[in-house]
Amino acid sequence: DQVEGFADTWAYLASKRGSGRLAYSKLLARFNITLPQAMRWWDESSRNNAGINLSGAELSDAAIVENPYLLYECDRDQPESIAFETIDQGAFPERAIAVKHPLTPPTKITGPVDGRRLRAATAAVLEEAAIKGHTLMSRADIIAVLRKKPLSPSLPASDDQFEIHTAKLDPLIKEYQLEDGKPAYQLDRLVVSRELIASTVKKRVNQGKRHTVEIDWLGELDETFPGDKGATRGSSEYLRRQEKAAALAELSASRFSVLIGPAGTGKTTLLKFLCEAKPIANRGILLLAPTGKARVRLQLSTGLEAKTLAQFLRPQRYHEATQSYHVIGDAERYSACKTVIVDEASMLTEEQLAALLDGLGGVERIILVGDPSQLPPIGPGRPFVDIVNLLEPECFAVNEPRIGKGYAELTVGSRQKGKERRDLEFAELFSGRAAGPAQDEIIACVTDGEVGPHLRICSWSSPSALATMLPKVIGEELGVDLDNLEQSFAVQALGGNASGASVYFNFWNSGPAADQWQILSPVKGEAAGTIALNRLIQQGFRGETKRKAALADRRFAKVPTPMGGDGIIYGDKVINLGNHRRRWV
Repeated sequence: DQVEGFADTWAYLASKRGSGRLAYSKLLARFNITLPQAMRWWDESSRNNAGINLSGAELSDAAIVENPYLLYECDRDQPESIAFETIDQGAFPERAIAVKHPLTPPTKITGPVDGRRLRAATAAVLEEAAIKGHTLMSRADIIAVLRKKPLSPSLPASDDQFEIHTAKLDPLIKEYQLEDGKPAYQLDRLVVSRELIASTVKKRVNQGKRHTVEIDWLGELDETFPGDKGATRGSSEYLRRQEKAAALAELSASRFSVLIGPAGTGKTTLLKFLCEAKPIANRGILLLAPTGKARVRLQLSTGLEAKTLAQFLRPQRYHEATQSYHVIGDAERYSACKTVIVDEASMLTEEQLAALLDGLGGVERIILVGDPSQLPPIGPGRPFVDIVNLLEPECFAVNEPRIGKGYAELTVGSRQKGKERRDLEFAELFSGRAAGPAQDEIIACVTDGEVGPHLRICSWSSPSALATMLPKVIGEELGVDLDNLEQSFAVQALGGNASGASVYFNFWNSGPAADQWQILSPVKGEAAGTIALNRLIQQGFRGETKRKAALADRRFAKVPTPMGGDGIIYGDKVINLGNHRRRWV
């Protein structure tokens, strides 16, 4: 029966009616793709179920036969996606295979700079750039990268070739002009994200009626901080009250706004005030944050439930399998809570923010909170910084709150309240913001050793001095018992659980102690690089565990072998770069 069934299938494929399916099947067989990849591309129904399309348009077998690079271009959002190199190798196989099994029209590739190949290769370059944070790339830079790609045959891209094939880049890649008039290119989905963010911000800030909230914000602040009520005009205490009251008034009135300021300026206090205001709280408040840790902090500081962006947007606009965010437009939009607050907004990528704005409908306020001087997000774009630059007024009055339409900035830190944080003052010197009055006094304090309990400065002049100093300082700061060094460090610094003379770690979560410290370095190599620093920690505090991990006889081993080039061992403190399962670990 199975043979007869296959015979029927073959008869269909060999017929004129099934010739298209046969050509498509032969094309798929050329590429080194996995079974799941082949299954989702097998027919039109499978492709539609997997959400595979070209800028929203469905793909037919004939279209793929005509352009095999669609297998890469339209699979980029899929889990375990097909690589550009996989399709390129199938399109340009070794000579013996090419002679015996040549590509025939309409699939046949016309040469190394075939327009279909150029578009797909350009998309691959732009995807690599997006991972590094770039949403736009000049033609010159793309050409330079393409010429260096280890392809066979090589791709001799040039300005002429881009001009020749300019019509074939659409709809996947859009062309723009840089300020100097030179061409640049952007992926279509990033164009959608950028335009959605820009239109939403401009419409909400410049169009529509602003909200009226009858609250005496200055009076509310005076009740909470009565000590600042009698501050003289022009003093830091006076400015702090005025800027917070003005910021609350702007945030409550604007349909879209940003609240910015360095650490210690009271952004969290301000949010709590806003969330407790009855006219706003009664209409519902949705609190969001990019990460789980930021969500917990936001929830604790406001006393309200908060969600991560992924929790809020799944499943339509956030795909857990690929951890990607999408603008879809036609799905149901959220409108239950009328005020939406996003904390740590500087961590948002363009795709995250666009997906969020796409998922909101009928809300009264969208408030982004963060510090634009922090590190950019991991992913394409830095929309929060761009929005802040767009909304920031050209100038401010001296000794007056830095407030504009949709813009609120806090500048007065907690040190004026008698709670000096020298670490925050020192960090502010590197923020890129203009220094305030007497802000550079921290340099004199550092020179004199008056840095307070939150900052400690130690100098070293040689790698050997660093090797001696670092474990000593870490041990002192974390309270490690020198008489029981390894076990104490594992418990105090890594969050392990002591069991007799041993320490074990719960694999399902990190120890709370691991959040209390972090070693940062701007370089990977050299004496102060991350590789050497990790080695110092292992040698200084984890020598016995490292010895057990390196045992040649694994029959009775209790500790796994070291992993990776850095020699990571059981219980080491690491940073997770992606939330995904590794079933083979």
